[in-house]
Amino acid sequence: MIGKYFIKSMLKNRNLWGWEVLFMLFWLFMGAFVFTSGFPKQEVYYKLNAAIWFGLIGLISASTLATSISQSIYYGNSSLAYAFRFTTLKPSGYISSFMLSAAIIGGVFSGIMLTVTYALFSYNTGYMLIPKFPYVSVITGFAAGAFMFLLASIIIIVFNNYLGLRNVTFASFIPMILTYLFGFTQFNTVLPAYIIYGSPFTDISDILVWSYYGHRVPLNTLEPIGTGGYINPEIQAMILVIWILILALSSFLLIKKIKPRSIEEGRQV
Repeated sequence: MIGKYFIKSMLKNRNLWGWEVLFMLFWLFMGAFVFTSGFPKQEVYYKLNAAIWFGLIGLISASTLATSISQSIYYGNSSLAYAFRFTTLKPSGYISSFMLSAAIIGGVFSGIMLTVTYALFSYNTGYMLIPKFPYVSVITGFAAGAFMFLLASIIIIVFNNYLGLRNVTFASFIPMILTYLFGFTQFNTVLPAYIIYGSPFTDISDILVWSYYGHRVPLNTLEPIGTGGYINPEIQAMILVIWILILALSSFLLIKKIKPRSIEEGRQV
């Protein structure tokens, strides 16, 4: 019941569609028509470029979803504290419903980004840059939505319970800040392998890139293809699942102790 209401409310949220879809489509347009001049004029490089943009935009899109979702916990802290104590609503059921809803929305938006990426980059390059594993793209969108929701919820609950709400607006943007940090850093410099595999942000973007490109992603995307090592998407997928399980367990434990707070505290400067 909660999940259905949440999905409907999110799909009707104009701000979410603006930042989650329209703004991301703008950057896909820029990637397809403005930032492609430095790539070799070969189909394999065109497809890798399209895949990188899809992976980056898919990651950022999921983080904006998390920013929107986290506000529901912030505004509902008093109601949740009461409901968990005096009604049949269970903390684990609440988190699970929202996590599933976020995953569904993440999968839907991932499918939209995948379709637009194919259309824009194929039109500009003259090649049919068809995604290799579109079903993996959608599944990864599901996982990204779930991960980002869990991360955002934990951050908001920690601020609500222990750090106070004066900086809650900043806290809600932490997933997005980390997304930009890891997303742009990986594709503009060379990161150590332990960060590439260990960071759930790079895991999400790399799996999305692989799902579109159809080949393993180079460890160093700044070098010509075939001159360096490659990332193993299976290992990244396993690590991402582990991250989701850890965050889910943590959120189950934290939300049980959610404290009623005045939302006016979060509006103080």
